[in-house]
Amino acid sequence: MKNIILFDTSVGTLNHGDEIIMESFLENADDILEGNNVLRFPTHTPCFHFFQQVKRNPRFKYVQNADHKLICGTNLLSNKIYIPWHFWNINFFNSLCYKGSVLVGVGSSAFGEDDKLSFYSKMLFKSILSKKYIHSVRDERTKKIVEKICGVGRAINTGCPTLWKLTRDFCKGIPVKKADNVVFTLSDYSIDRKNDQRLLNILIKNYNKVYFWPQGTKDKAYFESLSGSEKVIVISPTVKAFSKLLSEGNLDYVGTRLHAGIYAMQHKVRSVILMVDNRATDMSATYNINAIKRDDNNLENILKQDIVTNINIDEEKIKAFKAQFL
Repeated sequence: MKNIILFDTSVGTLNHGDEIIMESFLENADDILEGNNVLRFPTHTPCFHFFQQVKRNPRFKYVQNADHKLICGTNLLSNKIYIPWHFWNINFFNSLCYKGSVLVGVGSSAFGEDDKLSFYSKMLFKSILSKKYIHSVRDERTKKIVEKICGVGRAINTGCPTLWKLTRDFCKGIPVKKADNVVFTLSDYSIDRKNDQRLLNILIKNYNKVYFWPQGTKDKAYFESLSGSEKVIVISPTVKAFSKLLSEGNLDYVGTRLHAGIYAMQHKVRSVILMVDNRATDMSATYNINAIKRDDNNLENILKQDIVTNINIDEEKIKAFKAQFL
């Protein structure tokens, strides 16, 4: 029996996409976690304060001596980690518990075009990321960044854990034809009133029922500022409520929230993701996600046409990553 630490990105989050990532990892990680002691710590808030690390409290000792430490998902890597980065509340004073950690489906953001790491970020990541194990990342861009830190060959592009169940056979069960109803999302951090209003107008025109799921804490307030929002059914801002709706069938997903769209595909819902940042752009480049730019004027025609879902995950890479811990 091993002692495993999960650094959990869904604790203290303002974005239910983090919950979707963790749920997906746990669903697909029985071969790693089953029969072992698993203890979870947050990434959005510090795990230990400096004084607790110095005094070596029992939990800190447990973390230090764990067999494996896994950091799960989301946009953790940044060259602006000294802020501290709001996805990962970490600095040199509270980072000792992370030493020897392995990334699982982690992505990156807040980099320039050259993806150059700041000196501080590079030293901090070097001090905590394992050199023994190969890291799992969700796109080629992040793979190159991790290899700058840990060395060439120390990262493998498995995609985000949310994609792991979307095999070719699974995707064959996702409808091709347009459904009668639709659920959509918006992003409170990326407001574009012109194109978001156009999206809402298209959905109201082309679907019998239009549902809105607030994935982020401020999504609903932004949605309600758009014309026609009173014609839309707002569902509870929980992953459970979203899952229940997706399971009812005869539904499409359209929206700017990447992980909501992938979660919809997990429920065999035809999905079109509108790209608003590097997350969808980076992942769609490798995994053939049905994603278009938010300002694409062909959206309405795309929704009326047949849409085939064919996610290009590499099952052998996922198996190879997991095999390190078995």
